[in-house]
Amino acid sequence: MKTLIADVPVSVEHQKIFEGFGLNVFFASQLTESLLSFPEWRQFNPETTLLVFPGNGSQILREFIPQSWLNTWNYTSVHAKRFWEPGQDPHVYTERIFTNRVIVGITDVVIVDDVISSGLTCRKIRAINRPWLANVRWHAATWIKQKNAGMKGFSSVFSALTVGTNTRRVPIISLSTLLSDTVIARSFAARNIDDSHAFLDALSSL
Repeated sequence: MKTLIADVPVSVEHQKIFEGFGLNVFFASQLTESLLSFPEWRQFNPETTLLVFPGNGSQILREFIPQSWLNTWNYTSVHAKRFWEPGQDPHVYTERIFTNRVIVGITDVVIVDDVISSGLTCRKIRAINRPWLANVRWHAATWIKQKNAGMKGFSSVFSALTVGTNTRRVPIISLSTLLSDTVIARSFAARNIDDSHAFLDALSSL
């Protein structure tokens, strides 16, 4: 199930075109609505919970969240960059959520990201920040999660959509990434689309 996140406006016509290439199209607005309606949010005290948005993908997700909902929580961003080349293990660069200070009064941290694939970004953020966030429970919330993502050390993980199996991950890509990065678009098309040239032509028509 190759998955495309429509996080920029797309017509019904283009949706059908992408589905014709074997992609399952999910709209970011609907994924966000599902994510925010999860009962898991009720387990948190907004005054002692910190939402963390890592990297570029989560910033796009954040734009779909109503500001009135965000304002009920403590929230911040943290730099996170994932590097991956076909045939090699991915690695992530990230850093402390807050530099030069220890955080007190926080009991739960929720990493909110657009996609959790391997779980590496979440685990790395937790590992780097644990010394400055003592006795904190870690959680993750996401639009889409691969079923076999490794989330050891997290008290809860909830997603609007789960894809893949325990042994196999499926391709996930956002439309904004395909439109903004031609290198990634070409690589994705070459690896996942039978008629890659027609797919790239469809992207260029948006």
